[in-house]
Amino acid sequence: DMVLLDNVSAAHELTEHLVANGYRRIAGLFGDASATGPERRRGFQEALASHGLSPFAVEFVAPRITAGREAASALLDRPERPDAIFTSNSLLMAGTYEALRERRIKVPDEIALAGFDVTEWSGFVDPPITVIAQPTEELGRIATELLFQRISDPNRPAQTVVLKGSLLMRGSSAMKK
Repeated sequence: DMVLLDNVSAAHELTEHLVANGYRRIAGLFGDASATGPERRRGFQEALASHGLSPFAVEFVAPRITAGREAASALLDRPERPDAIFTSNSLLMAGTYEALRERRIKVPDEIALAGFDVTEWSGFVDPPITVIAQPTEELGRIATELLFQRISDPNRPAQTVVLKGSLLMRGSSAMKK
């Protein structure tokens, strides 16, 4: 039994938001340790392609703050920078935020930032970071229900439940000036 987020759709929606706000040179940082990274990359690339755009960069890195900071730093050290960075998880988002802060790059005036997962800090920084919020309470409730069903009937067919995320539009991805 599995309860999952529709990662492709969520990444598509987040990328569409960036494109709608005027961003065109969008880099993507994706975690390399689970199925979510490739799924989110797929939604990211599909959304860009639907607008005739190519990714500025696509990097698969360890889902760690340090790896996010290093990957974002490499992007920021290029002669031409992205105008937005899409991160596939909260750790990469935190590392990217650190790299931007270290270089005193203004978000979103110079580079927009958007990612996945509501974390305490993502709403406290200025500007707050645009994220896809996972329905964690619903994920937990359904997983618990499936577990009880499995205990009651161990031989029943496996179930997969796919849930939608919610786009929380915040200041880090405001309309490009």
